[in-house]
Amino acid sequence: MDYLLGMTQEVTTIHFEKDNLGVTGAMNWFLDRTKKDKYIAKVDNDTIVPEGWLTKMQTALQESKLDGIQAQHHFLIRRFNTWEDLIAGTEKIETTVGNIFKFAHIGGSGIVLRRNAVIAHMPEEKLLFGWGVYQQKYPLSVGFFDGVFIELLDRSDYNITAPTADIDYLAATGRKIEVNL
Repeated sequence: MDYLLGMTQEVTTIHFEKDNLGVTGAMNWFLDRTKKDKYIAKVDNDTIVPEGWLTKMQTALQESKLDGIQAQHHFLIRRFNTWEDLIAGTEKIETTVGNIFKFAHIGGSGIVLRRNAVIAHMPEEKLLFGWGVYQQKYPLSVGFFDGVFIELLDRSDYNITAPTADIDYLAATGRKIEVNL
């Protein structure tokens, strides 16, 4: 909580909910309360953002014609071993604060969106990946932004960084992968 309260220069409102609404419930609660806003941003509780991230990402989004962007972060997805693998062949949009690489969808943490581009609630199935399901139903024009790097934690209650967790997991399962960070 101290971390969030220390962000008061960039965040205008912080709301703490007593009940656990789940991932999609919390996002829908947020969307209901931001209908009149021009831009919205979201960071999950397992994400560490650097100082100045919000201003930089909002500037990049304003300079693009995209609906939303996500900060660069560690990717270890079956088909992408490195950031360079992810952005290879994608359209690059240059801004004054960094580059945006267009992609079919973005994740749900470390994001900035044009509020009017989000036209419906997230799926009510309490899915962890409700934002991904939303983007399949309501495609947005989005991309990854290289001007800000966020750290996603491993979501396993150990609070170790995603690269370390992924490498440890792969080693424990007998698989090898080269990760260039």
